[in-house]
Amino acid sequence: MQALLVLALAGCGGADRTESESDDRDTRLAEVQQVLREGGPEPALVLVEKVGRLFGEDGETLALKGHILHRLEKFEQAVATFDASLKIEPTGELHLDRAISLTALQRHEEAEAALAAAEAMFTERLEGRSYDVVLKLHMAMIAHLRGNDQSALDQINLIIAEHPDSSAARELKAEVQRSIN
Repeated sequence: MQALLVLALAGCGGADRTESESDDRDTRLAEVQQVLREGGPEPALVLVEKVGRLFGEDGETLALKGHILHRLEKFEQAVATFDASLKIEPTGELHLDRAISLTALQRHEEAEAALAAAEAMFTERLEGRSYDVVLKLHMAMIAHLRGNDQSALDQINLIIAEHPDSSAARELKAEVQRSIN
């Protein structure tokens, strides 16, 4: 499931900050993401908590913290953090992230409710934006999480046919194929 966790960072939080505060916070969050990629989740958690103390825990900071907690397999804390972020700025990506953590906890009914919320938000956003590969990938992830792996593969194969260089689509396809085998 690790490959499925989505960072729901775009458009979250930051509306009440001055431009310089927002730039500094954004720079620090970018540093957290770099540390997460290169140094792992433990040092990234320390940094994201520091960013939260310095700038306040807005939706974007909480979403990143939830992602890190999930990577650390602290699923209960991840769900609570995603819940806090959803209260600030609900997004389909956060509902999807929450569903993935709930699935790891085997809380399937709650995960399904989160998937339904994500699906509704993504479907609404896809209307008139059928070209949006990220939204299409999110929908394929939802199918996969629901156990509809053939449907997920069909969706992913269409995405790959349209966007052959999409590494995210290929990564998700590999994840789905692993779960089938």
